[in-house]
Amino acid sequence: MRPGRPVVVHEDGTSLWTLMHTRDFARAFVPLLGNGHAVGESVNVDSGNILTWDQIRLILANAAGVRKPVLRHRSSESIAEVLPPWRDILEDDFWHSVCFDTGKLRTLVPGFAPAASFAQCAQELIDHHDRARARSGRAGRG
Repeated sequence: MRPGRPVVVHEDGTSLWTLMHTRDFARAFVPLLGNGHAVGESVNVDSGNILTWDQIRLILANAAGVRKPVLRHRSSESIAEVLPPWRDILEDDFWHSVCFDTGKLRTLVPGFAPAASFAQCAQELIDHHDRARARSGRAGRG
């Protein structure tokens, strides 16, 4: 994104997805361990924060300091032609909106709320990669 190259987004970028930081996952999951009310239950451990794929790309771009990212929408099939290992996840998972009911989680873990927004997580991710690039001597390359 930083050098201004287009970023490919599958389909039209409007399907919904949820993301959760591992710290928040742990804060939700650990209290379920040994909780007698959770035994035998299916519990969606999810942040409840719902974003479109375009929003995800735009938040990442903002974290990287890119004010006008170029998003290019492509069909899942056309992406899979170039990247065959991605075929199943693109066509089976990412194509469809994914939202989870977190009511049971919030009942079993009262007061749980994610502490990290995706914008914060995106900034941590970009900072981590920038530090790794600097250590490897690849800083400044797009």
